[in-house]
Amino acid sequence: MFYGEHPLFLLTQFGEFITYLLTYPINYHTNPMKIKLLATLLLLTICIKGKSQSKKFNFGLQVFPNYSLSLLSNDGNTSKETEESVRENETWKPSISTNVFASYLLRENISVSLGVGYQNNGEKLKNGSPTGDRVDPRKGFIYQPHPSITRTETFIHHNIEIPVLLKYHLNKKFFATAGFSTIYQLTTISKVTYDNHETGEKSIYKNEDEWMEYRNMNFSGNLGFGMNCLANDKMIFFVQPNVQYSFLGISKDASLNRHPFSIGLVLGIEI
Repeated sequence: MFYGEHPLFLLTQFGEFITYLLTYPINYHTNPMKIKLLATLLLLTICIKGKSQSKKFNFGLQVFPNYSLSLLSNDGNTSKETEESVRENETWKPSISTNVFASYLLRENISVSLGVGYQNNGEKLKNGSPTGDRVDPRKGFIYQPHPSITRTETFIHHNIEIPVLLKYHLNKKFFATAGFSTIYQLTTISKVTYDNHETGEKSIYKNEDEWMEYRNMNFSGNLGFGMNCLANDKMIFFVQPNVQYSFLGISKDASLNRHPFSIGLVLGIEI
């Protein structure tokens, strides 16, 4: 029986399982990896079954509606005037992320969790009339004159997130969380909206953003303080104000780089 295995061993196996899923398109032909996948799935099944014999394991789902903005970092090769112009032209973007997780109670008031899910963040350029004297601070070109049209551009980052969090239970109702996430960049979409105020027409264009060489992997810090709203022997529903900040810039080599920052409310359920 595997019930006696250390919980960190099981969490490690879970992490290897997630890594395998992310690299499956590359390694699908490798038979040893297929065997490892089956073995990991078996361990997860045993772990889940073990929950019926121990209250230390829990599993859950959480959704993170938030507002995101990219905080700028300058390596010194971009002028302060340009940096300030870019900062003033960008604003918060509504975003949403979600993940599933497994947690283990290390002590009476401390638990650790490992999850995997989808992360969405980015930034939005402020509304502006695309007149001939307006320069796009990201792309450098000058808009064609058309004072009756408002142009809005939003940059949407689609990522895979693997969070590792430590939760400290202040009491049965309140808790604090802290940890980090590994972020795998999938794609970034540029969404441009034109509003014609004379005709009332709206045009939306979406394209993959290729103006920047994006970093494939990043790391972020997570910090939150939450409350268990509904709790019984079978499940817990919780809410948690949360902040998240990416340690590395999203670009591999940009002089003026962006660090996604998100603030919002986590809504979750744990069983």
